[in-house]
Amino acid sequence: MGRIFVTGGTGFIGMHVVKRLISEGNTVRVMARSLQSGRAASRAGAEAVKGDLFDRACLERGMAGCTGIVHAAGIRSASSARAIFAVNVQGTQNVIDAARAAGVRRLVHISSDAVVLTGRPFDGADETLPLQIGSRLPYVATKARAEKLIMDAARPELETVSLRPKMVWNHAGDGGVAAMLKAGHMDGSFRWTGDGHHITDVTHVDNVAQAVCLALNSRVSRRAFFITDGQAVDFRDFFSRILSRSGVIPSQQTQSLGKARLAAMWGDLRHKAHMPASTDSFLFWVSHLNLTFTVERARRELGYVPVLYDI
Repeated sequence: MGRIFVTGGTGFIGMHVVKRLISEGNTVRVMARSLQSGRAASRAGAEAVKGDLFDRACLERGMAGCTGIVHAAGIRSASSARAIFAVNVQGTQNVIDAARAAGVRRLVHISSDAVVLTGRPFDGADETLPLQIGSRLPYVATKARAEKLIMDAARPELETVSLRPKMVWNHAGDGGVAAMLKAGHMDGSFRWTGDGHHITDVTHVDNVAQAVCLALNSRVSRRAFFITDGQAVDFRDFFSRILSRSGVIPSQQTQSLGKARLAAMWGDLRHKAHMPASTDSFLFWVSHLNLTFTVERARRELGYVPVLYDI
């Protein structure tokens, strides 16, 4: 048991992590950017600390007396690439700086499989893949840079771990990829890319929370870990079942790879011009490529045992 400070603690992943930490007897503080977020944190049993990643006083208050930090705050899309960089990279550096100043011993970062994506398929890939810091895609590049900051920050007095979940989901379909698919179905814009039947890993949000708790209690440092359910799925079949569970009829509409690629390229150009985009090459990649990763390092070094959830 300990006192844990969580950034992004009222988001989809963060809230499940907060509840898991509290259930295991930890005292939890949550960074809250708004009154609504603060109330959500309080309802979960955590102490809300008003502020954001750019508020040093908030970070210092939140981390005071803490034994660990879970840095779950981050964004995939924003009004511009600059905004993505500010949150994912500068925000991470701010957390590291505050952690050192507060004397916190352990920092667990919620990263993403995106940090290694290149547009090529992966079959059972592991953590030896290089970080794509120079990627032309803002989300990939900024998450990779953030993870490198976390790894480079490791010292005897500050132990760091980065977790890389893949397509986080839950049965309600109210977060992650499922929420994006639901929104696309509701406004009629969604199309499966190709036939949609490619193979991918997914990670139940409770498995992410399990991995966070294991990482906080471990002495492993300067290590990154893929975190998945340990069993790959057919993308279209899997998410169609989640959509159906939540009362959404899965679309039968498809789009060709060529059309999807052109839309992604246009989105990339908008990102480059610091303009918002509804799609980009990252979404194109994950919507049609076979992407699977091994969790053997997490099993071996953290004691991670993924739970398989029926849907």
